[in-house]
Amino acid sequence: MKRETIVICILAMLAVSGIAVAAEGDISFDTTWVSKYLWRGFDLTDDKAAIQPSVNIDLGSGLSANVWASYGGASNTVNATEYDYTLTYSGTACEDTTNEMAYALSWVYYDFIDGPSSDADAQEINLSIAMPSLCPNGIVPSYTIVKIWASESDSASSSLSGWFHVVGLDYGLNVGNIFENNPEQVINLSMDATYNGSAGLPGSLDKSTGAVTRSNVDHDWSHITLGASTAIELPGAGTLTPAIYYQISMDKSVNPENELWTGVSWGFTF
Repeated sequence: MKRETIVICILAMLAVSGIAVAAEGDISFDTTWVSKYLWRGFDLTDDKAAIQPSVNIDLGSGLSANVWASYGGASNTVNATEYDYTLTYSGTACEDTTNEMAYALSWVYYDFIDGPSSDADAQEINLSIAMPSLCPNGIVPSYTIVKIWASESDSASSSLSGWFHVVGLDYGLNVGNIFENNPEQVINLSMDATYNGSAGLPGSLDKSTGAVTRSNVDHDWSHITLGASTAIELPGAGTLTPAIYYQISMDKSVNPENELWTGVSWGFTF
């Protein structure tokens, strides 16, 4: 598919769907600032901050559509402006049992607008599952499998195709009433480990030469990410979510250094 066709179709669908669900309060907006933009272990903004707004529309029956953007980075070797278009089907199986499973199947188009779509754009399909009742004490294990490939068969970055496997644990730590109007403040703690099946870096465009480059990526466990975040309800003004993350990098072909970054999101729903 060509970039223009995909963008037009998704924006048209969002517009039509948005009119249909606006009265039900199913449109969510979010704006996030991050001190670095880390994507599956890769540092996409070369240690520079990014602003990342998004809009999500619940289409009903488990379907949702999302448009997400990232603006940031100052390096000549970073294709810093990115738009992602996502369609998701989610649901729950085996409800009210130990084997209860929440799942989400998504298709994502990565649109790096600083260059032709044949240079860096990519698509992926991913499936995520989480089992909230499997472990004791509120610990939630999860697993995500991802297949990514170049958006066009003759793409200059066609070698980025590959797989990701991500296993994770999440835990919600209730610390009680800290902020007004937040009687049960929960700190969400997360840890995940990513196995990279030789999947590359979409959007690695050298602006000084116009060349698309990609280093060879190993089949290996690439990194572990530790995170902590908490949602603070602002009466009549949405939700503020500060977060902090630390990445332990284990494969230099993905990232040669460990990473520490912070973020803060502000979101609201109609």
